Amino acid sequence: VVPDWPGRNAGNSAHARITALLLIDIGQSLQQAMALRDRILDHIAPRQGNPEENEIILNAYAVYLGPKTSVIEAAFDETGEAPVEVLTADLLVAIEQYIINIERASRP
Repeated sequence: VVPDWPGRNAGNSAHARITALLLIDIGQSLQQAMALRDRILDHIAPRQGNPEENEIILNAYAVYLGPKTSVIEAAFDETGEAPVEVLTADLLVAIEQYIINIERASRP
C-alpha cells in the first residue's frame, strides 16, 4: 500500500521521496516511525536532546532536518540518487499519518 497523507501530491518529487523513505526505511515498524516522528518534533520544537543533531541515518536514506525544509538523500553515494529537499511540515504530516495507518492495520 502506498503511503498517503493530507496534501500528498503523487506527482511531486519531494512527496515521492517521502513515500520511498516510509516504505523502504520505516516499513511497518511502529517503533521506527515513532522514533523518526520524535526526532522531527525535537528538531522543530526541542523537548529533549540536542536540536543541533539534525542528521538521521536510516538503512536506505539519510534525513537532514531543518526548521522549514529538510533533505532526504541516499544513505550511500553509489546509488546515484540526487538529494531531494522536502518541506519539514510535509515530512511530519506524512509520518504522523503513517503512524496512524500502522496502528489501524495492527488492530484485530
